[in-house]
Amino acid sequence: MADKLSSFSQIILLPCELTFTHIKKIDRVNKKIFQLTVWGTIYHLLFFLRRNLFSAKEKARFLKGKLIDFGCGNKPYENLFLVDEYIGADMKVSDHNYRDSKIDVFYGGETLPFSDDEFDATLSNETFEHLPSPERIAQELHRVLKPGGKLLLTVPFVWPEHGMPYDFCRFTAIGIEKVLTNSGFKVIDIKRSGTFGEVIVQIIICATLRNIVKLSKFPHRFFALLVAVPLNIVGYLLTRVLARNKDIYLNTVIMVEK
Repeated sequence: MADKLSSFSQIILLPCELTFTHIKKIDRVNKKIFQLTVWGTIYHLLFFLRRNLFSAKEKARFLKGKLIDFGCGNKPYENLFLVDEYIGADMKVSDHNYRDSKIDVFYGGETLPFSDDEFDATLSNETFEHLPSPERIAQELHRVLKPGGKLLLTVPFVWPEHGMPYDFCRFTAIGIEKVLTNSGFKVIDIKRSGTFGEVIVQIIICATLRNIVKLSKFPHRFFALLVAVPLNIVGYLLTRVLARNKDIYLNTVIMVEK
């Protein structure tokens, strides 16, 4: 997991073979995607993905006390939460450099190194698709939460393979709900994020981004202005004119309680 290409919670989805030089370029783009800056405007290459992920921030006020960010990477969401203690946990990957990560605790893959009923809240963004045993981790998150504690979780639905070889599945909204309820959680709220038009445009832009990071002679922001602005406008207009299809969406945002 961790941040950058090994981060299961924050990776850009780039289904292609890249050289080390290309990977370094992707790393620089990755850092900007999930930060609350002007880069998140309509000329951002992942505008719709980013906007829908940050729709979860309205629920941040429900997470209090001691929080564990599961799959934290470099903790891009930390400043959204007014909690007493913010603990980042992630899996250690043998071939990754963790120099720039903000991980507080590494775990071994299936068992979290925390006591029962230790946390008041849990956050997990775009991580569960990278777990070989998501049901087992859901049970562990339930174990370490106090009674009444809340888990805020997001997972992608329509999105290319990414973070290989650690991309194992995609969850429908009902699929991730079942994983969590089978682990003892009670659903408070669940939302499918992203419209049909946004999905189409975001996948096109993602494929474009894959090629942009291979180019070394031109600034990324030039291509963002050239490609992202018109396509994001198209996606916005498609959302207004097409009937909302609830079966095709970018990701699921779900909040549950122990």
